[in-house]
Amino acid sequence: MYSREYRSTIRTIVRNVMRRKFPGIKLSVLDEATKEIAANVHARFYGANVDGVGSPLWRRKDEGLPTASAEELLNVPDA
Repeated sequence: MYSREYRSTIRTIVRNVMRRKFPGIKLSVLDEATKEIAANVHARFYGANVDGVGSPLWRRKDEGLPTASAEELLNVPDA
C-alpha cells in the first residue's frame, strides 16, 4: 500500500467516526482535522516524533529503523 492510500484510509475511518459522533461539525473543520490526524498517525507508525513520542510502533526487520524522517512524513501534501 502506498503512503497516500494509507493516509486516505485513515482519513476515511476518522471522518466516518467524527461524522457519527459530531453530526453538526462543519465540513471544512472535519476535513482539516482528518488530514492532520491521518498525517500524524502515519508518521507515528513510521517512528516519527509525534506529540513527544519518538519510538516507532514497528520496525523493519532487516534494518531496524524506519526509512523516512518525521519531516518527510508530516509534510507530504495530500493529493
